[in-house]
Amino acid sequence: MEEKTLKERLEEAQEAVSNLEEPFKKMAFEKILNSLFVQEAPQSNNIKKNVEQIQRVKKEKKTMTNGNSKKRVDEETQEMINQLNRTEHTIIKKMEKALDLSMYLLKVMEEKGYKSLTPSQIADILSEVFKKKISKAAVGMALMKADEYIDRDKTIFRGAISYKYRLVDKGEDYINSLIETLEQEEFNNHTGSVAEEPKPNLSSEELQE
Repeated sequence: MEEKTLKERLEEAQEAVSNLEEPFKKMAFEKILNSLFVQEAPQSNNIKKNVEQIQRVKKEKKTMTNGNSKKRVDEETQEMINQLNRTEHTIIKKMEKALDLSMYLLKVMEEKGYKSLTPSQIADILSEVFKKKISKAAVGMALMKADEYIDRDKTIFRGAISYKYRLVDKGEDYINSLIETLEQEEFNNHTGSVAEEPKPNLSSEELQE
């Protein structure tokens, strides 16, 4: 190098990314190293520019991860969010599977007049209202595999082709049965009771013995 040795530039690069967290630290450092090895060693202002770019990507990703739905959801989804009260649906706390969560929400929203939802809407509502962090990809994958419980229609959502899903009769039976099972488990946990084992049918002589 003409002005600085390779070691000096490496040290400068390491210092520039020292305040970043992984994986952004590694991404920024590799980008700077790449510039060094193609003999386009970055000056201090170039290093700063590279780091700022990585930090900007990190900030945008963090914003998306935090799920600030009030800023990023569409008007219809926000309208649905406003109609829901988490305290009225405490049973959802016992659900963990993407399919169960999605079908439960489809049932709830159908009762409020919304016949079908997209995976993005389901994911946003689950995150915002019920604090269930689940991606729209996970929702879509679960619903696509449950064609015996779900029907769908193609639509345009947020400028892209998507699908709106709704429960069919078998899906309603499934989710109603799941709700009943979970409510019974919750009742048993509160009362400390357990289901009684069925008693065998004995004759009067056998009972006397």
